[in-house]
Amino acid sequence: MIKSKQFDPNGLMNKKNRLLENVFVNQRVKKLKIPQLRGRKRIGISPDGRTLYVGGDGGLLVLKRKTTQHQFSLIRENRSIKLFSLRGTPSGHIVVQMQGSNDLIVFDKTLKNELEFKGYEADR
Repeated sequence: MIKSKQFDPNGLMNKKNRLLENVFVNQRVKKLKIPQLRGRKRIGISPDGRTLYVGGDGGLLVLKRKTTQHQFSLIRENRSIKLFSLRGTPSGHIVVQMQGSNDLIVFDKTLKNELEFKGYEADR
């Protein structure tokens, strides 16, 4: 709770604007068009901001753009990969926690399974 005397709407807007400038610095892309995926979704982006990973109940998609000034385009998809969470790595691999099994799988840039770590206990 914030007492009304302590609340400064201008300060909050300035903080929000500073944060938006830092997060979206030099970005011209204002809309992100992602192919439809069923159910829950997770999203991740590469450190250079050029590769976007989207996945969930409906599969795993990889979108890429030439520069941070261009729109993303779908380059790979595998609708059979059902995941709970994902993380892109600096090497371009994607680490995925599989839905239902808790297995961790490392996929390469072409979505080929590179390495598997079996989950200790299945997800319920």
